Amino acid sequence: MTEVRGSDYLGPDVQGHLGDRVVPRLLVGKGVTVMKSADTLHTWTATDDVARLLVTVAQDDRAWGRPWHVPSNPPRTQREAIGDLCRVAGVDPVSVKEYPGLLIRAMGLVNPVMRELPEVAYQLEEPFILDSTAAQETFALAPTPWMTRWLG
Repeated sequence: MTEVRGSDYLGPDVQGHLGDRVVPRLLVGKGVTVMKSADTLHTWTATDDVARLLVTVAQDDRAWGRPWHVPSNPPRTQREAIGDLCRVAGVDPVSVKEYPGLLIRAMGLVNPVMRELPEVAYQLEEPFILDSTAAQETFALAPTPWMTRWLG
């Protein structure tokens, strides 16, 4: 038995905090609103890196019997990551705002996904940092360079 763990996913066509809710808006120069803190450090995991580690642990006996964190770049805040996305896309920086907590709770009354957000909100309110050193050193893997594959 083994387990592969990643943080919030990034990559083409990803549905998530910095995926389908953010990229289309910034590509046309519109500001974005993020869940919880825009300025808290967070690890972001490229989907290609998840796949690469899954293939690696399936073929390497050293992987069995423990969990592995997917090789991921150093943490970035949502605000920093959105600024990086703008640079990669070649667009002007966009404004980044946070949804007020009261609005998130109100949306939860009609949206089941938003209703569950308070249970995982700590991931965006406090630093959420994944240490992938073990997988990187054991399997000689490195994370996809920051922002090279985000926009497809």
